[in-house]
Amino acid sequence: RLCSEVLGVSAIRVKGTVTKIDKCGRAGDAFMAKRVKGVTYRVNGDAIRAGVWLKAKTRTVKVRAVASGTGHAVVGQDTWTLRFTNERCATPPQVLPDTGA
Repeated sequence: RLCSEVLGVSAIRVKGTVTKIDKCGRAGDAFMAKRVKGVTYRVNGDAIRAGVWLKAKTRTVKVRAVASGTGHAVVGQDTWTLRFTNERCATPPQVLPDTGA
């Protein structure tokens, strides 16, 4: 169905986006929900700030985009399950490689 049929009015179609950074270890893991007018993002039912990088407190974060008002309808993907690894960071070599100099 079209958004306007569901809501009974002419709704503005909005699309959310979520990006993640999965660095080595857990300290640098973060995600950001794109700031979009008409979209509110939630993690575990709580609203999160859009447009800023947020630290991932767990290895799996589920982000959901919801319309922030009756005049908007979220289209496309509305849920993102972000999985963060716990891979070890690379260690520098103990002996510097020959540079040819």
